[in-house]
Amino acid sequence: MSIPLTRSIACILLFLCPGLLLAQEPLDNYIEQGLKNNTVVRQKNIALQTALAALKEAKGYFLPDVSFSTSYQSGEGGRYFNFPVGDLVNPVYATLNQLTGSGNFPQLENIRSYLNPNNYYDAHVRTSVPIVNTDVYYNYRIKQQQAALPEHELAIYKRELVAGIRNAYYNYLMMLENIAIYENALALVNQNLKVNESLYRNGKGLQANIKRAESEIAGLNAQLLQAKNELDNARRYFNFLINQNLNAPVETVPGNNADPEKYAALINIKNTREELQQLDQALEINKTALKMDRSFWIPKISAFLDLGSQGIDWEYNGYSRYYFAGIQMDIKLFKGQANTHKAQQRKLDIQKLELDKENITRQLDMASQNALSNYYSSKAQLEAASANIKASESYFRVIESGYRQGANTLIEYIDARNQLTQSQLSGNIARYRVLAALTDIERQNATYKINQTNQ
Repeated sequence: MSIPLTRSIACILLFLCPGLLLAQEPLDNYIEQGLKNNTVVRQKNIALQTALAALKEAKGYFLPDVSFSTSYQSGEGGRYFNFPVGDLVNPVYATLNQLTGSGNFPQLENIRSYLNPNNYYDAHVRTSVPIVNTDVYYNYRIKQQQAALPEHELAIYKRELVAGIRNAYYNYLMMLENIAIYENALALVNQNLKVNESLYRNGKGLQANIKRAESEIAGLNAQLLQAKNELDNARRYFNFLINQNLNAPVETVPGNNADPEKYAALINIKNTREELQQLDQALEINKTALKMDRSFWIPKISAFLDLGSQGIDWEYNGYSRYYFAGIQMDIKLFKGQANTHKAQQRKLDIQKLELDKENITRQLDMASQNALSNYYSSKAQLEAASANIKASESYFRVIESGYRQGANTLIEYIDARNQLTQSQLSGNIARYRVLAALTDIERQNATYKINQTNQ
């Protein structure tokens, strides 16, 4: 009627993960499902894709920029100039007509021409390309480094999600065990009720004992109902984390024969936390930005080439077609030392990030050591709880036998049964704490292998 000790020990070693714990089903499948379907993971994956798109955009600035431009202008009046073509050529034309005796050279009028174009068009393709531009280079480097930030952020959340899924799964299992413990206790009390009713019918028992047994049954039924409600809540929260139907059943498997000696090596594995990698990346970004701020004095050189056609009345011929090319250079000479002050601000940002990294490194190291201490503490508590279960089981068997023989009272029987139930519940909590401590070690040491294909 009680939970075997071997089953209690097996529950500790049950749901072990790659990297820190041993592989198992179906928890591994649930973790993969959660990493793939969790809404927050998908949101952070979008942020990663956005950063990669920004990197491609920055890379495009190294390539030539080709654009087509056209304009049409037409007007009359306004500014003008006189060109005395008649005054210049008419005397010559008159002399030629006299010499040739003909009128082949007509008289011309002076020309008044307006500056505003009339029925004029210009259409061309412009190709421009940066030759020397440090802003383009450093901007690309910054975007390249920034692209890694959402990747680290995604990995950080995935590790938190893995730990959350594990703990939610273990909590669900603990609720299942609690229900089994209460059902076991309820069976014992129902059996005791039958014994008391039989004794009362034979004139050897008291009706008060029957009422006390019925009261115990009512209390256990209430506790069982609460445990089932907690199980439903645990199931809904677990399904929420893996983004499936809240009321979907949760698959469980019996314990395996995992070797506890393997944990001694696994719990000491420690990888670099993504939080530190993220800070390192932020430092590199600021250092690159500092280089960009300091390179303001480097000339920016670019070239362009126009190929097109322009003319009046939409004419297109060998005279209207043209090309126009050039090289442009910009050098910043003075800007009120704004660039110098900007570089100084960047240096201060770098110093702040270095201090942040030092502080966070110490915090993470402390959390890792605390997780290991909590594991050893919870392991010791489990050993004590297992010994207490053994003692409670033995004590209950003695009292139960004595009660049947009339050597022990009902009060002693109820007390022994309560001790057994409480020791089993405490042992169940102790098992969960060991699993939670192992999960925390895995999280603090970043030992779970994040599957990048799920990104």
